Amino acid sequence: MRRTLADRLTKEIAAFGRAEDMFPGGMPLDDFVWVPFREAGSLARINGSFGAGCHLVLTRDLLHRLKTDRALHLLVNHFGSKAVIEEATVLIASMTGQLSLSIGHENSLVAFGRQCRGQFDVRLWRDARLLVGDATTCNGARIVVDDALVAIGCDGLLSDEILIQSSDQHGIVDLARNRIINNTPNRTVIQRHVWIGRRAVLMPNIRIGAGSVIGACALVTKDIPAKVIAAGAPAVVLKSGHTWSRWPDRYDPMTQAFIRDHLQAAPPLDLPSETLAEAAVSTHAD
Repeated sequence: MRRTLADRLTKEIAAFGRAEDMFPGGMPLDDFVWVPFREAGSLARINGSFGAGCHLVLTRDLLHRLKTDRALHLLVNHFGSKAVIEEATVLIASMTGQLSLSIGHENSLVAFGRQCRGQFDVRLWRDARLLVGDATTCNGARIVVDDALVAIGCDGLLSDEILIQSSDQHGIVDLARNRIINNTPNRTVIQRHVWIGRRAVLMPNIRIGAGSVIGACALVTKDIPAKVIAAGAPAVVLKSGHTWSRWPDRYDPMTQAFIRDHLQAAPPLDLPSETLAEAAVSTHAD
């Protein structure tokens, strides 16, 4: 099972981009314990009929915490028309808050990295794959995954009342050709260090570049470049060359790292070397 899970994770991370932008600390599966849903009653609320192929995959530390302080409230619901869900894998490295998973189809894969926290409401349908990177936080989002990959990079910040809609979920029929035209797999990618504002809606098949900010109530219908501020319905780029920090008055450590990487990747400037050195050092300032 470990080999199969490792292969699935590798494939989905490759569709996202660089592994270090998702799980900087890696995801060594030897550190995890496999717990069948059927035996997880002391760790989570499991409602409905799940087969022997459904597992929680947890670090030993999280397993201990779920048995003691319950810093994570984990709810797993079986919904939809299938009598039994036979296969599902829910991997969590470390997390606090509340995670609600509603599983309606086979072979779902959910993976949360280290130090995630917040309120997540996840709906999993056909061939659903959800990856959430290290240190991503969320005040309240509904994530609908249906015949799709949804991948959120590390250090993401999701505000509240957000909807990530990975597919249409219902067929759109072209009457002239007498066929459904939207029955194709989808991919929603939110790269490293992205801030999604309150009540934003992310539609299927979009990619948001690293470091960007999506404004409140935005409707994202197409790709958004890296390091921009975008807002509106539909969302458009308002400012380029911008990113954000969790702390309102100074750079938090993850923002320091992001800006440092940006400076290293930026084209060389026609400035004295000592000026460039000062700019790099300034990204560490509190």
